[in-house]
Amino acid sequence: MDSTVEVWGRPDGWVERVDFLPGRIKPWKGRYVLPASKEISEYLQGKRTSFSHRDKQADRIRRVGGSFHQAVLLRAMEIPYGKTISYSGLAESMSSRAWRAVGHAMSLNPIPILVPCHRVVGKHGLGGFGEHVWLKRKLLELESAELP
Repeated sequence: MDSTVEVWGRPDGWVERVDFLPGRIKPWKGRYVLPASKEISEYLQGKRTSFSHRDKQADRIRRVGGSFHQAVLLRAMEIPYGKTISYSGLAESMSSRAWRAVGHAMSLNPIPILVPCHRVVGKHGLGGFGEHVWLKRKLLELESAELP
C-alpha cells in the first residue's frame, strides 16, 4: 500500500484520529504507545481482520457530529471484514432513507480503518472516501471484498 498512516493519540494512549498521507507506510513513531497502532499495522499487512478496544473506538465516535452521525459510525463498526454495504443499505438498516446523510457521516469518521467506512460503497461504484478513493479500493482489495 502506497500511503503513510498517521495515528494521532491522546495522553491516555487511545486513538484520536487516523490520517492517510501519500508516500510509503512507515511504523508509528510517537510519544505514546497506542494499542491500535500495532493493530492497524497488522491489518495493513493482511495479518488482522478485527480490532480490540471497540469500547474506546465507540467513545471517540460519540464526540462526532450529531446523534444520527454517531449511530451511522457505530453501525459501520458492525460491517464484517471483507464485506461491503451500500450507503442506502446502511441507511435502510437504520430504518432511514437518508443515504446522503450516511455518506456525510462517513466523511466525519475520525478513525478510518478502526471504523471501517471504506466498507460502505455506492450502489454503482465505490462512492466517496474524500480525496483517497484509491485507498478505499486498496483497503477493499486487501480484504478481498467484492467491489461494486
